[in-house]
Amino acid sequence: MPPYITPAVVMVAFLGVVLYLLARILAGTVFGGIVRGLSIALIVLCAATILSGMVLESEHLVKVVDILLPAVTVCLVVLFQPEIRRALLRVKGPLARPFPSPDPSVVDEVVRAAERCARDRWGALIAFERGVGLGELVTTGVPLDAEVRMETIVNVFAPDTPLHDGALVIRGKRLAAAACVLPIGEGEVPETAGLRHRAALGLSEQTDALVVVVSEETGHFAVARDGKMLSIESPSALREWLAAQGTE
Repeated sequence: MPPYITPAVVMVAFLGVVLYLLARILAGTVFGGIVRGLSIALIVLCAATILSGMVLESEHLVKVVDILLPAVTVCLVVLFQPEIRRALLRVKGPLARPFPSPDPSVVDEVVRAAERCARDRWGALIAFERGVGLGELVTTGVPLDAEVRMETIVNVFAPDTPLHDGALVIRGKRLAAAACVLPIGEGEVPETAGLRHRAALGLSEQTDALVVVVSEETGHFAVARDGKMLSIESPSALREWLAAQGTE
């Protein structure tokens, strides 16, 4: 092996490729852009190191890379630990357990409740737990363990009630908790979006949950999955979207 292709150079190239793939997974977020920039910088550094050895027959840049590699590796892990965790959660390997669409009876109750909230201009934020458990978020709210019923959901989001702020988490066929605090998202949302949309996006960026939002200002529907937000035109379109979200 040529002297300018050291294990450190190979590792830098490997890190650059890994970060580039990570940036593609986090596409659309602020940190996705940062990770992409770092990946390009590392790949350019690796190419410059090899070229300096081949053309200039100099190993000075190789020695610099050897010295910087441990520090760069540690810094990347420390700085981007949340983003690395987020990306790993969103990777679906061949051994990942498939998750079907939400139960049709649950979807029907949620859509009816969302339609009622939209008509009365009541904001709503409903999250469907899937493969990634939402136990930590459930503990931030008020436990319910109730049947999924339109009347219950509407009562939760009625204005000036103790539970109307925060998210309602659905686990299987049960209402797990209400008034749950969700992480704030970093990706793009519509200009008219509020804090509920940001929270829906944040949860979808960090988990595989399905999130439904009803805007208090406009009464419009929106959904979030895998770090992306989509506007929904009607209750029937919301029902179709939820019914189509299986991973089998």
